[in-house]
Amino acid sequence: MEVLILGGLAVLAFCGIVYLLRVFLGTHKIVDIYDKIEKIENEMICPLCLGKGFVDNHDIVRFNKLNDWKPGFCKFCDAKGKVIKGITKTTNPMEIRQ
Repeated sequence: MEVLILGGLAVLAFCGIVYLLRVFLGTHKIVDIYDKIEKIENEMICPLCLGKGFVDNHDIVRFNKLNDWKPGFCKFCDAKGKVIKGITKTTNPMEIRQ
C-alpha cells in the first residue's frame, strides 16, 4: 500500500513539474525543445565534407575526383556539415558536382 502511495506522489510531482514548466516557459518553448532534440536525432555528419561544410583538396583526393571537382562549399549538405539520416540511400553523394 505504501508503495502505491509513494508511486502516486511521484507521478503527481512529475505532473506538477511539467505544469510549472508549461506555465513559466510557455507550451511553445517546450515543443521547440522537443523539435530540436528530434532534429538532432535525425541528422548525421555529411559524408562528403565530413562536417566541415566545404570540400578541400584532401576530400577531392579521397574520392579520386581530381579532374572533376574543385575546392569550395559542399553542395551535398549546403555548407551546413550535416544531412538528414538516410539521404544517402536516395541520393548518391558522388553524383553531386562540386
